[in-house]
Amino acid sequence: MYINILIILIIIFLILNFYLVEKFSNTYQDTDIRAKLSHIGTNLDEEKPLLTLYYDRREPNCKYFYDYFSTNYGGLSSSPVGLRNQDSIYSGKSQAWNQLKEIYDNANVNNENKFIKPDFLTIEEVEVKDGELYDFNSKPAYKIEDNGKVQYIGISDDKKPREYKQYYKPDNFLDRIPKLVLSFFKHKSKEEIAEEIKNLGGSKTYDNLKHFNKYDFYVIEYDGLYSPNNRQIKTTLDNINKFINDTFEEYLLCPNEETHQSRIDAKDAKHKFTTTGNYKKCNTCSEYIKTEL
Repeated sequence: MYINILIILIIIFLILNFYLVEKFSNTYQDTDIRAKLSHIGTNLDEEKPLLTLYYDRREPNCKYFYDYFSTNYGGLSSSPVGLRNQDSIYSGKSQAWNQLKEIYDNANVNNENKFIKPDFLTIEEVEVKDGELYDFNSKPAYKIEDNGKVQYIGISDDKKPREYKQYYKPDNFLDRIPKLVLSFFKHKSKEEIAEEIKNLGGSKTYDNLKHFNKYDFYVIEYDGLYSPNNRQIKTTLDNINKFINDTFEEYLLCPNEETHQSRIDAKDAKHKFTTTGNYKKCNTCSEYIKTEL
């Protein structure tokens, strides 16, 4: 009897874990849906993964994670009156998201965080209203520049954050805030491309294929802690850093340049690798190789 119960529990465990993997890797692979989508005008491209934060600046849990009103990597321009002083205990130096944006700004100085740097990652923020999460797709996305600050346009009093489109996700996608997700395109293999051409009647060439025929789209959700975190004990920040590292290594790391070229059957000079720290990054897509073991 106990053996039967144990077998049932093991089967349930395997099913649940399989579902969790597939939930985030293949949710958006449906061709009919992808055909209606475009990444033009969004912060998402083939070259780098996109880290997106969904939040409400006044929602209590979000405030523990991100001090939007701080002059220390908050979301406002430094010019408005009333922003919290950088030397204040409320400066945003204890919030994980403010700390992450500071790392992004100092990426060329500190190589401790492998991929939280502009060469490998694009960052954006999407502000939503607590209680109206269903409306998130209609909200603009705000890009974080290489200096860790929200991108603003205009001058002096006319400055305002530049708005980008979001890459569409199902209306039930945003189930809580704060929520952090890593999205990216990964080039399909030459076998998958051949299958795409075959399914389209065989008359298409690679250059004639649409974007969604060439790339798979992945959305990986950070399912770790959003607190606690402070200046000394950066538990949440460490967990996010591990989440980013693990995702890159699982999905985007390739053994060497030749393997990458062979997998996608790259016959031109576009998919070349450039050394960045201890890694070499493809100039055309999001994949990379290690230069040191």
